[in-house]
Amino acid sequence: MNFSKFSKEDFQFMLTYQNLVKILRLVNIVGKDDQAIKNFEIDALLKKANPAHKKYTIKQFMNFICLLSNRLEPEVFQQDPKLCLAKTIKKYFEPLNNYIEDQITGGMAGDYFQHTIVKKYLNLVNIDSSIIYILNSIYPGLKCLYSSYFVFEIKHMNETDKIMRNSLEGLIEFCKDFEITNHIATLDKIVTYFNFLADMQLEELTKNSECTEIFEKGKELGKLFTLSKFAAFLVHISIILFEKNSKYLENLVKRRKTLIEMGINIEKLGDPEKLILLLDRFDSGDGIKMWEKRITKGYNAKISLMPTIQTISTVKYQFYFSLFSFFFNLFKLNF
Repeated sequence: MNFSKFSKEDFQFMLTYQNLVKILRLVNIVGKDDQAIKNFEIDALLKKANPAHKKYTIKQFMNFICLLSNRLEPEVFQQDPKLCLAKTIKKYFEPLNNYIEDQITGGMAGDYFQHTIVKKYLNLVNIDSSIIYILNSIYPGLKCLYSSYFVFEIKHMNETDKIMRNSLEGLIEFCKDFEITNHIATLDKIVTYFNFLADMQLEELTKNSECTEIFEKGKELGKLFTLSKFAAFLVHISIILFEKNSKYLENLVKRRKTLIEMGINIEKLGDPEKLILLLDRFDSGDGIKMWEKRITKGYNAKISLMPTIQTISTVKYQFYFSLFSFFFNLFKLNF
């Protein structure tokens, strides 16, 4: 997946021929004097794995590795295919993990390694009580937004594949309407987030022992990519936007007088403030206007995703109170 691109036509990650050859060069199967296999043999194996074209699904890539393992050690493969395959993966493909980590930590990841980057983001984010308070305060607007983009999630149907595909289409459509695609995160990264979040248990979303759920069970919507998972996605997107384009946020705060009146300070942004800024961006952008027209069917109905001033003040109070408690406890420990 690290070397793949998401294909909108097939709605899955696809590995190009060029990237597959790049992998084989990195693991020293080809590209050296004593290369393990001839170039023309690779093409023959790839044609067996996927006769149709030169883009490969995850399953076809796995089939290719099996064929490659058989070609590299035919006698061992005939005796014990599983053992031979395990040896091939360990010898040639496990070193790729170190290469990927080096690329990410060195800031040279480029368009590759979205899978690992997203996993890293997910592990870093801790959704606390302030963020949950914000999300619950805008529940009506969030529920309306979710219901219009994730249609199959809240219908009475049990076909998992159809629900997942429809939900992925809904997320991509939402990201397109609200200018997340390209401006904040690439399509590959968005789809990778979807795959991670869809597999996560609800209690894993917050990464917080004190706050195990975002919405109470009675308010939860959806079967697979639930309302809580969509809300967690928004939190992550707000953090990505801040880290990727802090200058944009600085200009946004200066331009929006209401944010200054609410006490939002660009120099003291925590994760709750980043989420508020993202919601303000949605509330004042063209995405919400397009969405309102689509769901109201001819009559005007203003829907807001922005928390009230009272909610924001409460969140800021909680932040400063927790900061005060931290320093107070630190003071007690030292004396």
